[in-house]
Amino acid sequence: MRRVVLAAFAAVIAAGCAQQVALPVAPPVAPGVSTTLNFSPTSFWYQALGSQPTLNPNSATLVANFNAFAAAGVGINNDDYSIPIYTVPAGQPTVNVANAPGCNTDPTLHQMMSAVPIPPNAQPANGSDHSLVIDQPSSDSVWEIWVAQKDAAGNWTRCYGGELTHASQSDGVFPYPYGLSGSGLSYLAASIKVSELEAGNIPHAIAVNVPCTAPPVPPANRSDGTGSLAGGCIPEGTHFRLDPTLDLSSLGLSPGALNDCAGKFRPTVCT
Repeated sequence: MRRVVLAAFAAVIAAGCAQQVALPVAPPVAPGVSTTLNFSPTSFWYQALGSQPTLNPNSATLVANFNAFAAAGVGINNDDYSIPIYTVPAGQPTVNVANAPGCNTDPTLHQMMSAVPIPPNAQPANGSDHSLVIDQPSSDSVWEIWVAQKDAAGNWTRCYGGELTHASQSDGVFPYPYGLSGSGLSYLAASIKVSELEAGNIPHAIAVNVPCTAPPVPPANRSDGTGSLAGGCIPEGTHFRLDPTLDLSSLGLSPGALNDCAGKFRPTVCT
């Protein structure tokens, strides 16, 4: 499953859907917190919403569909279908991640995966997706791999994935049709990192997997879903936001769920 929706918080969305957001601004940082962005500071991942963003005309339906998914159960994957992220140093030896039998033979993808600096102890996620993300700040490159597997001899294979070069200047979207997610949006950008929870600062939108998706809307550039809005699905690329008048402290949430740069920053939510 590679379907993805981005959300500001791991809680039921109680507000509208915005496809137009405020002009990008540098994300605010809580006092004493060090923040490292994986992509360009002007990326939509880090944009603050204005007080009155333009709402999608289908906002009510989109929110109802999202809340129907949430009512069936919400969780955070920390093993199966999680996103293992390895940040590697300069000089990390590279490996060829070959095409697995029956998977994509695209020559451009082959080139992207021909020299990936995967550390020897790397472990893809459990579950059928076997996701794996490699971040190398020294080369300003990110690799995201779908169905990454290593055999007993230490040889790596994959079904799909992609590479982002000049990552610090990128908006965090893989060029069509590459990447790990079903939408083309980067999981490195979207994932909640342990370091962010420890710092008390998640300065970006987060990804939410949903069971039913419709054709994409920007910033997504593709979709792995064939459903429809009328059928209860959500277009990948949709942005959600929490109602800015919602008092999060009244919901009995954990400190991690309340993580919001001390209430100063409410990022968008996208599929």
